[in-house]
Amino acid sequence: MEEQPLNLRRGLEALRRRWHVVAGAGAIGMVVGIAYGLVAPATVTSNALVLLSPSPATPTGEPSVDIGTEVEIAMSAGIMGPVGAAQHPVLSFAQMQQHVHASALTSNLLQITGKSSSPAGAKALANGVAAAFVRGTTGSLAAVADALVRERAQVQNQLSDLNREITQASTQSAPDVASLVTSLQSEQQLAQLQLDSVESQLAQVNLSESTRAAGALVLQDAETAVSPSAWRVPAFVLLGIFLGLVIGVATVLVLAARDHRLRRRADVAHAIGAPVLISASSRAARSQAEWIDLLERWEPSISDSWTIRSLLHQLGAGREATDVQVVVFDRDARAMSFAPQLAAVCAANGVPTTITMTANSESGAMLASACESLGGRRLRTKLSSALFLEADNVHLDKFRISVVVVDPDEPTWPAVGKTAKTVVAVSAGFATAEQLGGFAIYALQSGQVIDGVVLVDPDPFDRTAGRVVSHESDQGAVTERPFVVKDVR
Repeated sequence: MEEQPLNLRRGLEALRRRWHVVAGAGAIGMVVGIAYGLVAPATVTSNALVLLSPSPATPTGEPSVDIGTEVEIAMSAGIMGPVGAAQHPVLSFAQMQQHVHASALTSNLLQITGKSSSPAGAKALANGVAAAFVRGTTGSLAAVADALVRERAQVQNQLSDLNREITQASTQSAPDVASLVTSLQSEQQLAQLQLDSVESQLAQVNLSESTRAAGALVLQDAETAVSPSAWRVPAFVLLGIFLGLVIGVATVLVLAARDHRLRRRADVAHAIGAPVLISASSRAARSQAEWIDLLERWEPSISDSWTIRSLLHQLGAGREATDVQVVVFDRDARAMSFAPQLAAVCAANGVPTTITMTANSESGAMLASACESLGGRRLRTKLSSALFLEADNVHLDKFRISVVVVDPDEPTWPAVGKTAKTVVAVSAGFATAEQLGGFAIYALQSGQVIDGVVLVDPDPFDRTAGRVVSHESDQGAVTERPFVVKDVR
């Protein structure tokens, strides 16, 4: 089923209606947070400090070596790889990145932090990376210096060859000797410039190497380990609750977007084209014994009596002989209990009442079985029941309530005889707009009149009236009136 767009009102209604889902998700998150905080090994940290000598300044006054570069070097595979290989068990470079962190405290002070489940492991990681960093940076400068020395020797050999060629060419008297000497001298000047550059770089590297060898050192070994905070478990608990609430809210909103069932009085009235006359609470029965108990012994409260008396008043039913047909959708167990409650209230108010039941659905079989087992006898003062088979065979007192169960997806209206009033009892959150609209169309084609709707167990946060609004264009006014279905065939 396609999702329908959620607005703020529908989202808040869904959260209020399914608050227990959100609360349950938060509780599960809390339990998971507690379990993780108690089961997961605590992480111990230890810090080592590495002091770097100040690097030579550039012409702009800034250090020639950036401290961020030193941090990246300390976290590189060339430094941490050998340290991880020396651990027991061996740690890969990816694992080392999770257990070791380098940060710059100042422009020439590095902090190497080791993390492990034991104090000894944390100190070994921090000290190992700090020592490897000092060795690696010094060794890299020596390698650069060796490369520059080799390059200087090559340029010097090239200059010696050029000087020899210029001397030999100067002793010749050929016409093109002058141009050859000029070309050789140009190459000689370029080689000399290259030699000067190499000499300058070599001098700078030698200076840096000497300063690093004297000043790049481990300032402080990792000798102490810091235990995790006392707030570790509460932090996991709070995080678990937060994530659980987020997941719970997201789940409720996704389910609400996919749920097309109607709960508000206004939505139900608009879908079926008839007003919601009253809202009633259910007393659902799930067995034949519970239905018999509801028929024989249920006593309506003052609120139930007043609500159903209001329904009878709106239907125009009094002490005169009147039939009321209660249409209930198949599998709507909560709405099924409304007809016995209506009959009980009528009998309690002194109206001789008979309740009949059509045995045409599986969900209504229990109520039909209860009516059949009672055999039409008096259930209480002024109330009797019968299993409806033929309309002419049913004994009428003064008031008959016929329960008709229809399939919401493929409605069929059994021949229950002529009834004066027809109401549809549906519980909130059971039927969709398509089902209610399809039933209204079928009622129109069958020549049935839907006088109103009884909404069972409405949403407690629903404040709508459930009236059908019609616009009268000739008067320019808006009035509220019950919707009457007429046969247009």
